[in-house]
Amino acid sequence: MTTRVTIKDTGELRPLAGLRFQMTAGIHATEAAQPHSSGMTIGDLAMLHEFGKDKIPARMWLRRWCQRQMNAVAQEIRGALIPMARKQNYRTAGPAGLKAVANHMKATMRGAILGGGITPKNAPATLARKAPEARPLLEHGELVAAAEAEIKGITTGWRYNTRGGMGP
Repeated sequence: MTTRVTIKDTGELRPLAGLRFQMTAGIHATEAAQPHSSGMTIGDLAMLHEFGKDKIPARMWLRRWCQRQMNAVAQEIRGALIPMARKQNYRTAGPAGLKAVANHMKATMRGAILGGGITPKNAPATLARKAPEARPLLEHGELVAAAEAEIKGITTGWRYNTRGGMGP
């Protein structure tokens, strides 16, 4: 699933016209390949809950987060780019601001799951098997921990992810 955002420029971002980068949020390949306590991989579990299957309803945790957050994320990215454009140096001014955006994306994505607003709620049979207060996507916390945000600098040569920091 891909959601694209457009950063509106009224002229102040012109020095960054050649800058290209990609920010992603969700369950990335490294986390998706990790085993889940259910016997599935984290990626399989995430897709099962996002899209549903057979008697398991779709819970759209990631699509719902994208719908609610993308305008705010676009504004945050724009706010991080303006200091880069003013200094005309994305290597020194950019990473800190864009790292903050990626960290905020990760925090709000995880918060969307932890906040308990995931619908539909667990079925009575599921609650009887688990616990009466069990909330969807939270039984073991592995899915929440796997939600990450990542920035890949395509023209800048730098890369940042919320797991580790910057690298070539």
